[in-house]
Amino acid sequence: MKLTIGANGWPVIGHELTVGQLRRAVQSGAVAHAYLLSGPARIGKEHLALTFAQALLCTAESSAKPCGHCRACTLVAQRKHPDFLTLDMAWQGAMLPDKKSAQSITVDAVRLMNSELARSPHEGHWKVLLVPEAEGLTTQAANAFLKTLEEPPDQVVILMTSRDAELVLPTIRSRCQPLPMRPLPLSRVADALRQQGQHSEERTRLLARLSGGRIGWALQAQRDDTLLTRRAEALEAHGRLLRANRAERLLAAADLSKGDHALDMLQTWAGWWRDLLLVQSGAASRISNIDQRAELDHLSHRLPPTASRAFLRELQRLLAVLETTNANGQLVWEVLLLKLPSLSGEWRMANGMTD
Repeated sequence: MKLTIGANGWPVIGHELTVGQLRRAVQSGAVAHAYLLSGPARIGKEHLALTFAQALLCTAESSAKPCGHCRACTLVAQRKHPDFLTLDMAWQGAMLPDKKSAQSITVDAVRLMNSELARSPHEGHWKVLLVPEAEGLTTQAANAFLKTLEEPPDQVVILMTSRDAELVLPTIRSRCQPLPMRPLPLSRVADALRQQGQHSEERTRLLARLSGGRIGWALQAQRDDTLLTRRAEALEAHGRLLRANRAERLLAAADLSKGDHALDMLQTWAGWWRDLLLVQSGAASRISNIDQRAELDHLSHRLPPTASRAFLRELQRLLAVLETTNANGQLVWEVLLLKLPSLSGEWRMANGMTD
């Protein structure tokens, strides 16, 4: 993939204010001890955190950091630099083999990381820790990490990411410098995709719309068909279940609860129902699923806007439940599918609808 250099000289597309803030910190040496980068999934949080880590550890002249070519920049990009650490499940499993089956970061892993951070850097001035998805830290693990956040060693910089800063424990959030990251304009995403020059204009427009301004999602979808394949599977299952009866839906709920990409599927569904409401309200030009326009037009006349609005609200509620709790997945799917509007004659008659 081609390297795109942003307006601030860093290989980051968009987010100019945040990039400018971090770049000035590197150049002046006035680096905060902890940052919290927040924003929707695949908006570019981890990429920016890696770029910032490169800038802190880069051996080039100050104005050229990160150069992207020196040994330090290369090792950070490969996640192999001895002074760049990541507190995630992979690190926990490697350092504490007996915790491989754990479902979240454990207190033991946090304590081990605290000990590592207390040691001097191996090669440079800084030791940088990345904590992805900080909202997933349990209260016990977060409390074990709190002392390091309150009194970090002078050479340590902690970079935490979260899809929503409000989901991070207040005791953690209050000790970090906030760096909210917002979706980019769709035209900006499309321009970035065109610079890569890999696909047709039709696909570029589709990816930009589906991204919702999440540049990380768009670039990943452009170079890897996996995301679009999952979307196609989610839409196929959605269309089938719209026409299924109650028994078929309950059977499907058991299967769907065992899948590995439930959140991706439900987010795809949420986008589809949002688009249906837009079509029903006369704002079809704003839809994201532009390749589904014919189906959306057809169903906009078969389902009442009140049903669309009610189901979208329920879908968003259950998405939040799955994202923030350990709820029973099968139960969530059963509730959702039983509330999913149906194209069956039985459902339509029960709701006073005729063709």
